[in-house]
Order: sequence, then structure tokens, then C-alpha cells
Amino acid sequence: MAEFVYRHGGNIIHAEQHTDAERGIFFQRVEFELDGLNLAPDDIEPAFASIAQRYDMQFDLRRSAHRAKLAIFVSRQALCLYDLLARWRTGELRGEVVVVVSNHPDLADVAEHFGVDYRHLPVTPGDKSSQERAAIDVLRAHDVDLVVLARYMQVLSPAFVAAYPHRIINIHHS
Repeated sequence: MAEFVYRHGGNIIHAEQHTDAERGIFFQRVEFELDGLNLAPDDIEPAFASIAQRYDMQFDLRRSAHRAKLAIFVSRQALCLYDLLARWRTGELRGEVVVVVSNHPDLADVAEHFGVDYRHLPVTPGDKSSQERAAIDVLRAHDVDLVVLARYMQVLSPAFVAAYPHRIINIHHS
């Protein structure tokens, strides 16, 4: 990646890497400036594709100006939700919180205070799949990019996870 950016007149301003030894996968995140780059932003991905193919790499190009649409899933505990929404409101949490989904009605007023849509989707014993299908419908209706589980006290089914592969994170407030 460094040679590619250099060859096209760019400047790397941040780089991180990690190797997952168990899975034999190398990860790298490179942030570079577009000023001075001799490629138009829409031409970067196609220009890099041949290099990725040569080295059998998977890559994803994201612009820092892009604000991911976030859904926050919560149960009854408010601390994580308050923290995330306050950080979002102050600009510390980059992204756009578009919906809060909960299996309980308890935190609707918190979402309302921050101006975020709140969806109460109760889990009916013996029919959790209906609730998850309804949740997926909500996520699609809001065009959600990332699901944040913030003290959401439900185990997600494989079908739910498959609907949002690599786009669900579970956080624990501490």
C-alpha cells in the first residue's frame, strides 16, 4: 500500500497492522491524504484492485468523511446508551445514530431526549426469530451500516449475525 500511495503522489498519515496468528490473517489499516494524489477519489479503488488481486488481498476503501449509520441495541441498563448518545451528540462518536432498538420499553425517553428513533421489539418466549426478523426490517429501513450492542442482553442467532456480517460490535461499558 505504501508504494501505491507514494507512486500516486499521496502521503500516508497513519498506519496500523495486526496479525491474527490463529487464523493466519494479516490486517492493515492505512490512512492517507488525498491532497497531491494524482487519482480522483473514485479511481483509487479500481487502481488498487490489480495489486490486491496479485497478492490475493481483500480490501475495503473508506473515506473519512463517510459517517456510518449506527443502530444501538440495548436492554434495560441506561449507562451505555447515555454514554454513546452523549459522545455522538458532542461529535466524539463519529457516525450517525439513526435508531435505538430494545427488547424493553424502558429507555424510550432517553432516545427521545437525543432525538433518535426508538423501536421496542419485545422477545416473545419461544418465538425469538420473529423479533429478530422485525429488528432486521428496522435496520434495513434505516439503512444501517453498523449494529452496536450496548448491554443488549440477548444472544443473537446465527441468522441475525449472517444478515450483518462483520458489522456488529458488542461493547461493555467500563
